[in-house]
Amino acid sequence: MSSKRRVAPTHQIISDFRESNQRISIAGSWHLERALLQILVASHAHSGSRAFHGKRYVDTTENDIVQALGYDLQTERRMRQNWINAVQRYADAALEGNAPPFAVDIDTGLPLFGIGLFRWLRVNPAELLTGLLLGGMRDLPEYRKRAQDRYDITIGYGRTHPVCLDRMAAVGLDAGRLAHEDNEDRIAEFIKEGIIVPDTSPVGGEVQTLYVRYRVGPGASDDCAILAVGKLFGLGAAVGCFLADAVDTLEKFVTEHNDWDAVIADRIRQHPNAPVIEDDDIVYITFLASTPPGMERRLPDSTLRHFLERNRAVDLCLLESHFLYLMGHPWEKLDTGNDPMMTNEELYAFIEERMTQYPHSGKNAG
Repeated sequence: MSSKRRVAPTHQIISDFRESNQRISIAGSWHLERALLQILVASHAHSGSRAFHGKRYVDTTENDIVQALGYDLQTERRMRQNWINAVQRYADAALEGNAPPFAVDIDTGLPLFGIGLFRWLRVNPAELLTGLLLGGMRDLPEYRKRAQDRYDITIGYGRTHPVCLDRMAAVGLDAGRLAHEDNEDRIAEFIKEGIIVPDTSPVGGEVQTLYVRYRVGPGASDDCAILAVGKLFGLGAAVGCFLADAVDTLEKFVTEHNDWDAVIADRIRQHPNAPVIEDDDIVYITFLASTPPGMERRLPDSTLRHFLERNRAVDLCLLESHFLYLMGHPWEKLDTGNDPMMTNEELYAFIEERMTQYPHSGKNAG
């Protein structure tokens, strides 16, 4: 490990994990909760929050977190890879008409990602495929660029790459700059310098999966994407869109680097039994999920942990609230983040107003 990398001290990583574990309850298995807490601790290290007391350790990777906590690196990577593989197996079964009406692992019957809600929430497998396709495609730069051109908006975008940490540090870069600066015009340079290595490179050690921002700009709301997909294509599609988002979150620490949500989406789209989804549909969902200027601190873009963090006062998580809203069932009012972030009630009003103001004109318009 290069001494130039700014990596959080082990004792602070352990302290932050313990504090987060006491504070947060996830609507999922302990294995999933542990993975999400590991991601959260890395985020705290990057921002210098909580146990890191204002000092930012921007080069701390999930690999560093897992290692500091004493877990086996390959076991943790393999667990997340297996979750992603289970989503792909479900999609394959659904394409052949053999998937059950629940989002479960085809081989074991257990809920995908260990999220207990999926044991009993009935879904249409064909709708779920639609959501996986839309959710996996909407983050691709080509669709963000097309949404920008069609709707005259600005959306930031980027993608994960396997990065050589030693080469990154040797040229004076850090993970923070890769994640937050405009880098699209430098990608070829990064590849030439050996900072970004081929996608087929084994990950581990000095090669880790990092997010590389291409263009800075307002981002996208995963909440809005799930809600819009659900309103347009059904509850099962909302579940599929959420699953694509979960894959996108967890694919950064797996045994084989890939843009797995896009891979699954493309695998679905190339199949003869694929749902009929037009490029216009993907562009429209990409637009609806985009954050309008000035709303960056108001419109939620929930992380996987935020979606599943249980509000103990009302025994409800945000993902359950979103699904209840789409089903037309009662839901409790929840905060989606710290003030001035919208409540779920305000979020549902926002997406309804936006879809009314900008109706879909594609072939799949309602």
